[in-house]
Amino acid sequence: MNIPLNCTNCQLHKTRKQVVVGRGSIPADILFIGEAPGISEDTIGLAFIGEGGKLLDYMISEAIKNTHPVTYYITNTVLCRPPENREPEPTEILKCRVNILEIIQEVGATVFCLIGKVAERYYKDIIPYYHTIVHPAAILRMGNAGSDLISRNIKTLTEMIREVR
Repeated sequence: MNIPLNCTNCQLHKTRKQVVVGRGSIPADILFIGEAPGISEDTIGLAFIGEGGKLLDYMISEAIKNTHPVTYYITNTVLCRPPENREPEPTEILKCRVNILEIIQEVGATVFCLIGKVAERYYKDIIPYYHTIVHPAAILRMGNAGSDLISRNIKTLTEMIREVR
């Protein structure tokens, strides 16, 4: 993959520890696109490895139990952590789009899942057909009230995985 690990396309390079391209299989059946790396991801260099990532992995594994094995790759709308975990700014997302389009091409997925409102807002017009799930970090902030959303996400992921041929 031709993602520059010394990328300076936007201001996020000034505060990041490293570029976080993603994690998973290349090629893959499914491509997940989330919001932005968090502190754990910035430290270790892999996407969705913090508490939200653990919840995402759990939901994917539950969906796979209901269907069949698939390969997947997980990335974000920006590849550098915004300071203090703020939402990425529109200009940051647009400047990182060249990197995300490279990932989309390299992964070659046939099914796409946009994780949360930020990913949906900026990629719904680029990806012709996709699914959206509630971001795991948002669910975690809800505590026990988020259990219905976990079930709903697993249902969406199960339907999505069934589309993989």
